Amino acid sequence: MAQLIPPQVPDRTNSSAERLVFHSLQNSSLGDDYYVLHSLGLMEHEKKRRWAEVDFVIVGPRGILAVEVKGGRISRDQRGYWFTTNRDDEVKALTHSPFEQASSGLHAVLNWLDKNGFQGISRWAVAGYAVMFPNSQMPLDGSSMFGPEANDDIVYWFEN
Repeated sequence: MAQLIPPQVPDRTNSSAERLVFHSLQNSSLGDDYYVLHSLGLMEHEKKRRWAEVDFVIVGPRGILAVEVKGGRISRDQRGYWFTTNRDDEVKALTHSPFEQASSGLHAVLNWLDKNGFQGISRWAVAGYAVMFPNSQMPLDGSSMFGPEANDDIVYWFEN
């Protein structure tokens, strides 16, 4: 079984979507050689001034996967702005694309590793990012609704 850090969902985790993903990873078939870091804080991040967070970082024998989780129903308008709609139909604008968040989080983790004794990790480890929308059903056009910044290989929906 994968080793989750922390081993339980922290009480401060308000996102039901993150809780769902946490429990799914906890009950997954990932082996003992996988580590799942939840809510990894990052002091150095290219896009954020003070502090950033990666929802999940999954580390396995061959690589690292940074995962951004977005709850609610996700949407993107014609101008490229992102929104999430909660169960009460309240719409909230997102400040960044979830894909940009996942990608920049991955690069912040890789940069930290390079600076802290793991130089060149990106040469031998597969590194990637993904976005999970556990409260959204996959639309007919799949991830193509997000334009060129996403594809079905890095997007996970309620059905997944």
